[in-house]
Amino acid sequence: PEFVKAAENRHNVYNAQLDYLEEEERKGNVIIIRPSEKPEAGRTERNREKIIRTYELGRRDAEKLLEKVKKFIV
Repeated sequence: PEFVKAAENRHNVYNAQLDYLEEEERKGNVIIIRPSEKPEAGRTERNREKIIRTYELGRRDAEKLLEKVKKFIV
C-alpha cells in the first residue's frame, strides 16, 4: 500500500523538487546543469549515433557552464 501511495504521488514530489531547485538557482545557491534541448537518446537507447549525439549535447552544454561553475565553487 505504501508503494502505491508513493507511486501515485511521485509526480507531485518531483514537481515540488523542481520548484525548490529553480528557486535556489534564482537565489544563486545552486547551478542546475541540464540539457539545453531534449536528448535524442533515452535511458535504454541502443542506437549508437543517438547516444553519441546525446553525449555531445551534454558536453557542449557543460562547456558553456564551465566558467560559471568554476566561479561558483571558488
